[in-house]
Amino acid sequence: MADRDSRIDIIRLIALGCLVELHYLYRCDLYNFPIDGLKGFVFCILRAIGTCCIPLFLLISGYLLAGRQYKKGYYLKLSKIIVIYLISSVISNIYKSLFVTVYEPDSFIDFIFNFLSFHGCPYAWYIELYIGVFLLSPFINLVYHHLEESGKKTLLYIMLLSTAAPSLLNIYRVLDAPWWLQPNTNSVYDQFIPQYWIGLWPFTYYLLGVRLKEKGSVFSKRITVVFLPVAIVIYGLFNYWRSVGGVYLWGTWQDWGAWTNVATSYLFFSLVLYMKPIHSDFLKRVIGRLSDSVFAAYLLSWIPEVAIYGAILNNPMRYDHRMRYYPAIIAVYVLSLLIGMVVMYIYKYLVKGVARFGLLKGRN
Repeated sequence: MADRDSRIDIIRLIALGCLVELHYLYRCDLYNFPIDGLKGFVFCILRAIGTCCIPLFLLISGYLLAGRQYKKGYYLKLSKIIVIYLISSVISNIYKSLFVTVYEPDSFIDFIFNFLSFHGCPYAWYIELYIGVFLLSPFINLVYHHLEESGKKTLLYIMLLSTAAPSLLNIYRVLDAPWWLQPNTNSVYDQFIPQYWIGLWPFTYYLLGVRLKEKGSVFSKRITVVFLPVAIVIYGLFNYWRSVGGVYLWGTWQDWGAWTNVATSYLFFSLVLYMKPIHSDFLKRVIGRLSDSVFAAYLLSWIPEVAIYGAILNNPMRYDHRMRYYPAIIAVYVLSLLIGMVVMYIYKYLVKGVARFGLLKGRN
């Protein structure tokens, strides 16, 4: 625990908060809320903050795995992720069987197939993503660390050009003058650069995390403090402009790998890295324990979401009035962490049981 970087634990906890906040907008059906006026702008700002969740998790992966090399037994580290996912899937199915009508409980055969296809929990898709990043991480590290400084920068530029730049350049109808006044009227855009590899965005964040570990942020602390709120406002304004006059408009400009998301997530991460170290061992242990629970809390956050946000949704009210219940995300966040801590207790109990069984078996 003494060598543990509490700043990364804090970023992980922030990422979970962003996720809970993002799911509030989804669970309360606010994407069908008309984007107009101040309330529409506030919605776009809240979504700009929420969409930092997955990028922050991937930046953490790059930061923590930056020095890992391939060796025998390296991939066994995935067993912890799989076991926690299994425990969370069992809890999900039990909860669906007892309390929830939104999701149907799985039969045993369905449970196996859903587990293997990463549908054991509603948000288990991220595990599928993370496994790919983890499997390739030692080889990405090998390539990156064997490059000269100019080569490392070029690699990052290529990844940003391939995954983030299309979300800035390929999203307009340049010669359609009326479109610029109301861009939600047509979703066929002019293309100026290749966008075939836009789906590689997880590796862009991973490499940015590796770079942050090696060199730190490219921005000073003062610039980061100023640029972060500016980036969030620009992100919100851009999405507001794309959607104004209708409901929220989806597109590559607001996806996980979008240039706006890269900027805000990078600045969020950089800002926390500039925090002063925590010297209290007690506080570091508390933060570390909470951080350890984030993965399970993420997988099972749907449970308090359905319970709390569902109650809001079932209460007849105007769309804009649902925003009044925004503080409910605090309850969902706390309950998710508590559930995550229970899962981690079960996990540690299972690990100890397996180790003890192996020891007893060895003696016999």
